[in-house]
This record gives sequence, structure tokens and C-alpha cells, in this order.
Amino acid sequence: PYILRGAFVVFAMDSKGGSWRNDLSIDYKANREKMPDDLCSQISEIERAVAAFGALPLRIQGQEADDIIATLCMRGLEQDAQIDILSTDKDLLQLVQPDVNVIDAKDRRLNEDYVFQQFGVKPDQIADYLAMVGDASDNVKGIKGIGPKSAAKLLGIFGNLDSILQDAPTSSLIST
Repeated sequence: PYILRGAFVVFAMDSKGGSWRNDLSIDYKANREKMPDDLCSQISEIERAVAAFGALPLRIQGQEADDIIATLCMRGLEQDAQIDILSTDKDLLQLVQPDVNVIDAKDRRLNEDYVFQQFGVKPDQIADYLAMVGDASDNVKGIKGIGPKSAAKLLGIFGNLDSILQDAPTSSLIST
């Protein structure tokens, strides 16, 4: 099992009532079932238990746990921290870099090599990759006709989605 080795441990949670992403798209996470009432009623107990173990339960109105984790991660890196994120959320893989690892439910350390082997892209390309192929868990449709292999190939050539949209239509690097 994973041993907490840090001096600072945070238990980040989504805010109640959604986030700014819901304002961007009414379909965002619309496919998810509502949290079961029996789990919902235990959230305050979970927060107390987390605090009893020395972690800071943190929820910020209008923000998702991902946003909180990413912000704290960047702030930690500014202080030369080694950061381990315990999560199964693939969106957080975009934070992976030499001093940031994601630890999954199987106690695996997901590093830059893992991200590339799994998705064919670098961690800083994960957000664009998921935007292109879609993300069923967030109800993001993706780009019609673009699958994992095409997304990885395009990101390998152009680097990011903005460059793909700008340069791909006129590029000789793409065979038609």
C-alpha cells in the first residue's frame, strides 16, 4: 500500500452544485448518475475522518477537485516539492512530470513513460488528446472521426490542438 510521505496532505473534493465547466456546457458530466443518498449523507463524516488522519479536506465553491489539485501541484512545484497525487482520474495525468507522479488504485506510480505508453502522447498533451478523442466520463464528445491513434499521431506532429487546428489543413505532413 502507498505510504504518505509528504509534509502536506490534501483531500480535494468537488464543490457542491457544479463548477465553471457546467457553465461552458450543459452536457458536461450530464451522463453521470446522481450521487447515491446514502453516500451523500456520509460526506461530512468522510471529511472528519480525513482530517483525523492529518489531511486537509478541501472544497472550493465553483471548482472541481481536479482544479484544486492542479493549482496545489503547480504551487508545490514552485517550492521544489515532490508531489504524489493519489487518483484514478485520467485528467490528472496531464500534471505528470519528473517531480509529479500519479499513484493509482493499484498502487502503481504513473509517470511520464506510463502516460506515453498508455496514450501515445506526453503528459502535457493529455488535455488536448482527451478533447480530440472524447471523454465519456465527462460527457465530452471529441472530434468525429478522430480516435486514439489519430489523436496521438496529430499531437506528435503538431504538438497541441491549437497548432493542429491552425496548421493541419494546409500541412504536407498529413497524408490524405
